[in-house]
Formats: sequence, C-alpha cells, structure tokens
Amino acid sequence: MPNFAVGNLWDAPDEYMVVVTGNSTVTKAGTLVMGRGCAKELRDGCLNIDTVIGYIVSSTCGSGGFYGFLDLGPKQLYVKKTQRRRVGILQVKYNWADAADLKLIENSITMMLCFLKVNPNLGIACAFPGIGNGHLSKEQVCPLLNRFGNNITFYEKD
Repeated sequence: MPNFAVGNLWDAPDEYMVVVTGNSTVTKAGTLVMGRGCAKELRDGCLNIDTVIGYIVSSTCGSGGFYGFLDLGPKQLYVKKTQRRRVGILQVKYNWADAADLKLIENSITMMLCFLKVNPNLGIACAFPGIGNGHLSKEQVCPLLNRFGNNITFYEKD
C-alpha cells in the first residue's frame, strides 16, 4: 500500500524522486504548459525544464498525445532548494485546461509501475494525481493508487 501525506512535495527526503503531474499541451514555442500546481513549481525552479519536456513530448507523442510517465533522468537541478533531484512527470491531462482524466491516470500509473519494476528500491514522492487543478476527488482516484507499494508517498498540498 502506498503512503499518503499532506504537505510540500519538495520537502520529501533528498534521495526520493519527485514526480509532478502534468499534461501534454506543447506551445508553439515548444514548451510544455506548466502553469499550475507542482508542475509550475518545477518550471519556476528548474531553468528551461518546460522546454526540455516540451521537446520530449513533441518528439514522442506530439502535443495532446499520450506519454503517460516520463523519467527526466537522474539529478535534475531544482533551484529553489538548491538540491539535485531525480524528477518525473505523470500525465493526468491531455490539454492543460481540461479536468483530469481517470482513464488517462490509470494508463499513466501503469507506465509508472513498469518504471518501478526496474527501479524497485527508488523512493518516490508524487503529487496526488487528478485532485486540485484536475478537479477529481480523492475518492475517485484512490482505487487507482492502491496498485503501488510502500516506496511511494502521494502528497496533497495543505
């Protein structure tokens, strides 16, 4: 069973990978839309990360497509806390303006679980998917999260 916490995602232990939630909307300038929540915190703290992710999304599935889960590689710099962290993004929307999509979250979680099978000892601090700017309730999303083990903590902002 996964763990659940209320607090700041970025306060998770330094060795944990931080996973933010996101969409697949790429602007004409080639950046991923990261204007709200923990995705905005990542964008504001890690120089050009929206351009990097925008390029990955554009070259894999295209704007509005399905990428599910992306591991952005070990030790991306998160400037606000001057800490080096492994960072990932879990897709919960296709378009930034839409509500989160439960089926999309389920498919994205399946991809993240595959990633964890080859990284079984990695601790994960993940934004609680679909709530907040996704407009879903915890009751709608929780059954999907029960597929995870105890190496992941889902964070809800206080």
